[in-house]
Amino acid sequence: MKRSILILIIFVSQNVFCQEYFFDYQSTYEYRVHENDTVFSKIITLGNSSTEDYVLRILFDSKKIKYESIIDFTKNEDFQIHNLKEELEIDSNLTVDSGRPLKVKDCDDYTNKYNVEYVKVNGIKVIKITRYKNKKKNKVINECIIYTKPTDITKNQHFSFPTLIFPLRCSKFKLENEDVFSEVNFIENNKEVHFYKLIDFKSINLKIKL
Repeated sequence: MKRSILILIIFVSQNVFCQEYFFDYQSTYEYRVHENDTVFSKIITLGNSSTEDYVLRILFDSKKIKYESIIDFTKNEDFQIHNLKEELEIDSNLTVDSGRPLKVKDCDDYTNKYNVEYVKVNGIKVIKITRYKNKKKNKVINECIIYTKPTDITKNQHFSFPTLIFPLRCSKFKLENEDVFSEVNFIENNKEVHFYKLIDFKSINLKIKL
């Protein structure tokens, strides 16, 4: 009897603590600090088109993986992954560390304000997002220029773009344009910096169980 109870407890515990993440789209961006930099990073993001609660982020620096992790926003944890290949092949070498707390502000403490404009440049839909230090909007932190292109793959990919995850989750603004970001750059101190260029956006089918 005791053995049966022990087996039942173990089974229930495994189901309670087991977490499965499903990803059905992948975006890949080249990132450069300055437009003409010859050295660049590659950012691969995996998301789930039915939820914004988690993403998987892989950063390649000089053709080597700098980090790879699942970011779970509902648990407020970052799960470091090891040995996930760029081709997204999962084998017995894949390991996942215990979750670490995300170092982010609470939405109530996120005091930046935003202004969003929609324009067209040579027929291309462009989003301009101006970020201000506070609600008075008397000091600009930066401007984000986003070129877009249509996609049928998913409609929530904006929540997985690196610099927009937290303001979007905190509902600081809502984007009306659901197209994928094809090119992004920022203007800070009257200089163009932080260039992102989309090199791949596709449907996938990947599950990872912790």
